[in-house]
Amino acid sequence: HTDYEESFPNAASHVVDLLEGSAENISPPDDAITSLEIIVGMYISHYLGTHVSLPLETPLEDVTITSW
Repeated sequence: HTDYEESFPNAASHVVDLLEGSAENISPPDDAITSLEIIVGMYISHYLGTHVSLPLETPLEDVTITSW
């Protein structure tokens, strides 16, 4: 049993706690945007078969993802 095995269940449980108002979100919104940008960059890189520079040239607010 490792901490890694519990990381997703712990994260999911924390999201539920946040939505129910029983926990406080201490992560700045900019950290979430950066994390999402990295994930989107990995998908774009895989889909195009090339390297992707971060930060992305187009802000995430202007990106539409229809399917992978």
